[in-house]
Amino acid sequence: MIETIILAGGRAERFGSNKLLAALNGRPMVLHTALRLQWDRRFRVTVVTCHDAVRKLCKENGIACIYSEECLKGLSGSIRAGVRELAEKGAEEVCFCAGDQPFLTADTLAAFHKAWQASGKPMGSCLAGDDPTNPAIFSKDCYPALLSLEGDAGGRRILSARPEDCFFWPLPDPDEARDIDTPEQFLKEQPV
Repeated sequence: MIETIILAGGRAERFGSNKLLAALNGRPMVLHTALRLQWDRRFRVTVVTCHDAVRKLCKENGIACIYSEECLKGLSGSIRAGVRELAEKGAEEVCFCAGDQPFLTADTLAAFHKAWQASGKPMGSCLAGDDPTNPAIFSKDCYPALLSLEGDAGGRRILSARPEDCFFWPLPDPDEARDIDTPEQFLKEQPV
């Protein structure tokens, strides 16, 4: 089972409101990837958030949720909250996805996970073109580094500090890595 954390604790400052709740094709954005993975038996999904409305959506849809005020301290707070809880449950690895990347498919994430395992590297990141992007995956050997992150620093800080320990996997369809940060991007994704 692939332990997957959906990071959903951001402030969405460029969007102007909680973009994770915005209905994209009739479904709140945060639920697109979460439900797609939840319905696939290869994944165990946990959403990390500090938003009551996201926690409620998770509960209504049977998705595990870690509610943590630590998310308010930046991306690192969400990462720490998720890693801490999954490590306590014995997770050997954790894969991070972003709550604002609604186009990621289960098959793509499973293929990335399989290729990462075969690499023998302790961490991995997808590539959209030449740019590292979510999803990213870390073995339990990386948990101390993840737990030491502060502020808005995410896993990319660890990946860039130790590129020799990282497996980079080009996404077959870089569009799956698209995230939605602004109302203009959101409107472009709505059906006409």
